[in-house]
Amino acid sequence: MALASLPEHPYPLPIGRSPIGVKVGREKPFREPGGPRTADGFEWQSQGRSSFGEVSVADLESSTALDTSASPAPSEGRWPAWTAIFASGIAPRTLARRTTHVGLRSAYAVHVAGILLAVAAVIFVIFLERLASALDSANLSEICLHMVRDIQEVLRYFHARPIVWTIRILLSFMGIEAIYLLVALVVMSWGAGDEPFAVSVRSAVQRVWLHTPHVAIVILTAGSVIILVERSRVFWPGMYGPAMVVLTLCSSGMWLLWALLGVVGAPRPSLPSDLPPMCEWCGYNLTHIPTDGRCSECGRPVIESLGEGVRPGVAWQRREVIPPLRAWWRCTIDGALRAAVLGRTVRVTGTGREHRVFLVTHLVLVFLAAAFGCACSIIATDGASGPEWEILLALPSLVGCLAVGLAVGIAVLAASAVGIAFQIMDKRNLMRASMQVAAYGAGFLVFWTVVAYGTVVGLVMIENVLDDLAWALGYPIDSLAIVLWCVPNLFCLVAYFSLVARGTAAARYANR
Repeated sequence: MALASLPEHPYPLPIGRSPIGVKVGREKPFREPGGPRTADGFEWQSQGRSSFGEVSVADLESSTALDTSASPAPSEGRWPAWTAIFASGIAPRTLARRTTHVGLRSAYAVHVAGILLAVAAVIFVIFLERLASALDSANLSEICLHMVRDIQEVLRYFHARPIVWTIRILLSFMGIEAIYLLVALVVMSWGAGDEPFAVSVRSAVQRVWLHTPHVAIVILTAGSVIILVERSRVFWPGMYGPAMVVLTLCSSGMWLLWALLGVVGAPRPSLPSDLPPMCEWCGYNLTHIPTDGRCSECGRPVIESLGEGVRPGVAWQRREVIPPLRAWWRCTIDGALRAAVLGRTVRVTGTGREHRVFLVTHLVLVFLAAAFGCACSIIATDGASGPEWEILLALPSLVGCLAVGLAVGIAVLAASAVGIAFQIMDKRNLMRASMQVAAYGAGFLVFWTVVAYGTVVGLVMIENVLDDLAWALGYPIDSLAIVLWCVPNLFCLVAYFSLVARGTAAARYANR
């Protein structure tokens, strides 16, 4: 159908190469959430709003164009903000769905309460540690008296130099706030959608703040387990106390990461971005060009940008027509080696989460590669004597968990960094596209894991050569080994960020 419907709209889009953030009259046209932008006509809904480029909280709460498929069901109801104190670490996704109505002020109040609870948890863990260490030589009253004396000593220090200690407390608090805002920016891409950038930032900050009380739960749980391990004298954990302590800390970190991603990535109502139909190749505004015409800027057929076959989704998203194993392998190769080709098929609209499932399938391979590499390095280090079987079972599992957490962190960091860069350059929120490219590029993360632990095994096997080389260069062998390990890993880091950037650049003018 020729483009005859759009010019009849009372607020037509202007002609010209303005791919991002075109201001359109006084009212804001809205398209159907998750639907493609077509030259044959948007599904417009005039909401009578001004300030096209800005989105307020009222827009999110009152707009009829919201994608309400992510809203909590009527049977679930809404939870007040304070329920995050108990549910943040147990049911993060349910908490996020039922607290979408919570404002930033209430979320910040929960955040401050969570920080205070974390401080109280640290004090309680210290008390438990002293109680456990003095259980054989002192009674409970003496331990409590000792704790009171410590508190009095701290108060004396504060009264002696109140200004200095006030400044230290304020700087510490500001540092904690800066860390939380940085975490919100890093994980923002995990739950971002096709929406204005300010909405993604607000949602990430609100959910990270609501997640703060979980830190206190983790501190209390991990501290109690570590104290129990250190006090053990008979059971297996007591025989390998340091390893169990590290395992407890890593398990707590994985729990914290799982809950954080669950909170940030839970479905939520979203207000779609208001963008005109654009040429997929150059970003030219195709509003008044018929569907059988060509782009006035690059000459490409309009049908290549707005046709039904444009952006069908990556192979993994079309598993109903492609065998699942073949789709998985094809998407792995495209994500690792042909990022620009994959970026041409990624959908920036909608609320699908297939990319997260795809990432999880590769995280299993990351775990296996890291655990196998760690086991090989342990065997190569011990030589003919052979390692103890307990260490050979525990340490590779620990290293595998660390590798999985690091892979997730790098993927989310790369997606957010690239998304923020494109927001600055093009004024368009491409967080969803960058996160999909980062997740579908998980095959490169598996390769990177093999390179990292393969390098460790290789350095262990040529230890004698390294010793001679370090003596000739006048450097410690440990420093030389670290440098040789860092070189290929830095190369992989740059290559992965470049991969995500190329794939996202291919989706910068996407219409669906």
